Amino acid sequence: MGVFDEVAVVDVEAKYSRFVSFLITVIKSMNPGLYRKLSMRTVKKATMYLINLIIFSMIIFMVVLIPFMMKLPMVLNEELVKIQDLKMSSSVDIVDTIKLNTPRITIGDNETYDGELLFATEHDVKRRNTMCMLSKIWCYFDNDPVVYDASTAKDFFDNEKKLGTSVFAVLLLMLPGILIALFAFYLIKFALIIAILSLLMHALCLGLKYNIPWKKVIVIGIHSSTVMILLDVVLGFFIPLNIIPLLLFILLFSVAIWFVGEGHIGKRW
Repeated sequence: MGVFDEVAVVDVEAKYSRFVSFLITVIKSMNPGLYRKLSMRTVKKATMYLINLIIFSMIIFMVVLIPFMMKLPMVLNEELVKIQDLKMSSSVDIVDTIKLNTPRITIGDNETYDGELLFATEHDVKRRNTMCMLSKIWCYFDNDPVVYDASTAKDFFDNEKKLGTSVFAVLLLMLPGILIALFAFYLIKFALIIAILSLLMHALCLGLKYNIPWKKVIVIGIHSSTVMILLDVVLGFFIPLNIIPLLLFILLFSVAIWFVGEGHIGKRW
């Protein structure tokens, strides 16, 4: 084995060791009893853990999404045969309403928009607005769709036989950009949630004379967000979890603070 081969082996072993260490940290983050040691980590290391955790969660999400993505062209093509006639005047003769649950897509004439990812009639095409697509919470504040007029709708229906495959191809082409945008969104979203709850938790600790430095609180907050991030990123697309991940995060955060903190007189809460 040459020198370069030895260097390559050492590099692979180092990366494997870091990955194993990361997985161990993920598991430890689920156990509040281990937070005394976890809270000794630096804010920098905790921040890197947060970034790696989001990337790791998105990778798992993509793996879980593969079977769905493989079936998507077939499902779309099977559903789109319900479109009986296409005319250049944007008139579409639909035998029956087309409804897909995942993702939510509706094509029909006697239907009303109800938060679908894509909603099309012979008159127009509506899609869920960008912020609402990124976060279901945003939908409560702004659920108004983006509307395309009839001429754009005509282009959308131009060739129903190839539409399913075309949509799938477009999704694949958009995938790298979507993943980058999702990563940025998740990073900002979870960083804000962790920062806000850490501030509230630190204020509560000060009020109760529970002596935990701010840096420890933020490190505990980052690691206790593990369950929230995994559930939200991996399962949020498939299951309407609503605020369950956030509640689990608050619960784990609170219990971890209780395990780590020392009261003003040296006793726990």
